[in-house]
Amino acid sequence: MLSEVEKRDALDHARRAATQPLRDGGGAGPRGRWLPDLDELRGALRDPGACFVTLRTDGALQGCIGSLVAHRPLGVDVAANAAAAAFDDPRLPPLTPADVPVADVHVSV
Repeated sequence: MLSEVEKRDALDHARRAATQPLRDGGGAGPRGRWLPDLDELRGALRDPGACFVTLRTDGALQGCIGSLVAHRPLGVDVAANAAAAAFDDPRLPPLTPADVPVADVHVSV
């Protein structure tokens, strides 16, 4: 179970990974995506873990991507899945700059 600080960090990482490519003008390509350094991760976010990240804009599903198997540090999994939910969910269009202010991020570990 994650501590309150780890939960807040996970949400911060998810938000940053989902929105920074749009803010930086780097686009949604792999080079424009942010992943945390291991040195930035605290506690359980450094341990192997798996999660799902769901994005909603104005209550509507914007993207949902996740991992079933713990194969990388949880903090990295959160960020990678958040970026994938924002830009790679084949069911939905990618997140746009206009979506950022109304985007709601949910992380399930």
